[in-house]
Amino acid sequence: MKLRISFLWMLLVVGVFISCEPNEEPGDNNVNAEQVVEGSPCEFLPIEVGNFWVYDNLFFNTIDSAKVTGEEMFDGKTWKILNGNTYVYCDENAHYQWEEDFDEDSFEPNVEAAFRILLKDPALGQSWVDLYEFEFGSRLTMNYEVVAVDATLQLSESSYDNVVQVEGNFITENPGEPDIHTKVTRWFVKNVGVIKTEVINEGDTLITELLDHGTL
Repeated sequence: MKLRISFLWMLLVVGVFISCEPNEEPGDNNVNAEQVVEGSPCEFLPIEVGNFWVYDNLFFNTIDSAKVTGEEMFDGKTWKILNGNTYVYCDENAHYQWEEDFDEDSFEPNVEAAFRILLKDPALGQSWVDLYEFEFGSRLTMNYEVVAVDATLQLSESSYDNVVQVEGNFITENPGEPDIHTKVTRWFVKNVGVIKTEVINEGDTLITELLDHGTL
């Protein structure tokens, strides 16, 4: 598979990309112990069945939505199903996402082939790296860092305090081609989820902002 970053991938609430390589251990460089938001990763992206989020897509001028439609048990872990084919799982350490269309080695969700959206107890300067390798030498490196834990964010419909901001800098490498650099920034609010996503990719900027959320 020739690896490319696409806007279709970015339209989802937390993204979609899966690899065949294990996740690297999270880094702890420059963590500010005085600026920590204690809490399970599950609190920053609630994934109970029936939960939904509605977003204003400012790039395509559309209304996008995501919904937790069900759950399945794999290897003793309960994975929630987002929008029908994306699997998300949360434990005390991290929030994981697995997409069946992109995992070439396994037909079942597993944390070894999933990438991490957020770690427990977000702290200023907290960082982690997920490195994935694909056939034909393609490679994706995902560098994440928590850059704010108490931000205030004004959206068109609402204002939020105590916002956790996570920046992801992704490097896509395809043999014989220039590297592709993509920046993905997400803003999380405890007990709400992702309230804003900004993707900068090859000169384009995609922004989605939360309009509504709840449980059906």
